[in-house]
Amino acid sequence: MDIIENKEERSRAWLVGIRFADEKTTENEITRHLDELKSLLGTLEVNTAGRTIAVLKKPSPAFLVGKGKV
Repeated sequence: MDIIENKEERSRAWLVGIRFADEKTTENEITRHLDELKSLLGTLEVNTAGRTIAVLKKPSPAFLVGKGKV
């Protein structure tokens, strides 16, 4: 009898938090939001590959998703 292994590869996500330099949002707050996002992704069986917090001087269309971008 042959053993058939069915290993489905789980999706992975890299989490990115954005903080603008002139905002009062702390890195700790962003970390809490990313922790919550990681937890939500876990319920969808999505592994977290890593995380980054980017500090931007001002909003830029190159880094944001919004109406008309997707």
